Amino acid sequence: MAGELRGVNIVDTAKFNFELISTVGNHCEVWRTAGTRVVGARKRRFDLVVKKYRRPCSVREVQVLEKEHRRLKSQLEDIVPSTLFARAEVDGEQSVVALSQAVNRWFNVANPTNEDEAIPLLRRLPKARNQLLRFVHAARKWEYEADSKIIDLYGVDNLVLNTRRELRYLDSFHVFFYADMLRYVEDEDGLLERKVDVSVKRREYLDYLLKAVNENPTDPAGGRNRVAAPVSKAV
Repeated sequence: MAGELRGVNIVDTAKFNFELISTVGNHCEVWRTAGTRVVGARKRRFDLVVKKYRRPCSVREVQVLEKEHRRLKSQLEDIVPSTLFARAEVDGEQSVVALSQAVNRWFNVANPTNEDEAIPLLRRLPKARNQLLRFVHAARKWEYEADSKIIDLYGVDNLVLNTRRELRYLDSFHVFFYADMLRYVEDEDGLLERKVDVSVKRREYLDYLLKAVNENPTDPAGGRNRVAAPVSKAV
């Protein structure tokens, strides 16, 4: 996608080339850059995405974003790309950018319309299947903690397989919806409620996927005659 990364004071746009890869995220636009850098006497390749936050962001807010992401990373480990949060001036206001390892997306796991492909695919990929099991267990645990929170599965391509057939969760900003948000946050258009509802239903769909995958590994039909899919899975 054509474009030029502007307005971020900590990014050297003269030295590195950036490609705009997404503008549809709720919280940021996403740019990608790749190349080589010299470390000591050696050249090393890098491939990074730069997520430019859309709004002003205070020091305290950046700390909260970092804390949420650390919680995510500590539980999901390799599923979450390593990410650095940096305070920056963005379009003339104090805000934040996130720099993450780039991921070559291949298959959207959390999209229920991909079910017919997902079940046989996960049966052939034991590593991805085990990663998905860890993801679902962590998501359930977060929902039942004292500060009940729901991992964001509303975002476009938040949970994907990369080209190496490994599971990756790609969101960086506001990765959780908290249970009390609907009580205390104005939601006149119902968008927040929809985001929470879709995230819950997609997590339930991932539960269903795992059950279907494990029901009968040799069944080419995916075991769907024996495992009932969620009623509201077309989200």
